[in-house]
Amino acid sequence: MYRLNIDNDGDNLTDIAFSWVFSSPASDGSQTYSFFNTDDTKVEYNASEPVNDRERWTDQFVHLLGHTGGYSQEEAVAAIDEHGLLPDVLGFDPSKPAAYPNGRTFTEDVIDIGVAFLTKNEAPPTGLQPHTDTLDRFPYLGDPHPAAT
Repeated sequence: MYRLNIDNDGDNLTDIAFSWVFSSPASDGSQTYSFFNTDDTKVEYNASEPVNDRERWTDQFVHLLGHTGGYSQEEAVAAIDEHGLLPDVLGFDPSKPAAYPNGRTFTEDVIDIGVAFLTKNEAPPTGLQPHTDTLDRFPYLGDPHPAAT
């Protein structure tokens, strides 16, 4: 699983550092990062059961959204609900098209989606387009490109 770490040591968006780290459920916590947690809370967050996420983490998520996007408490709770962030489980309804927040497609730019959400669209998606030469089956990677001569 990948989680995005946002290190918010300051009181505005310029004081925030972003990083991605892979973690497995069996990791020791030193490599686990989440969207809204600090070094002090990431181990607890990654070890917790999703059923408890809303009660345990809503206040922290609301606080961070206030800093990153200027969300009011009401706006933050509504955005958390709209994006289905708590519990931290990516749902999928096969009767609907696959696209975030209903699952994800291989080519979705989830970083752009996440940063736009965090900043209340002050940092909107960049429009970066995915590769078009991917396969429609695992491992999805397209054929290697020929070496430049």
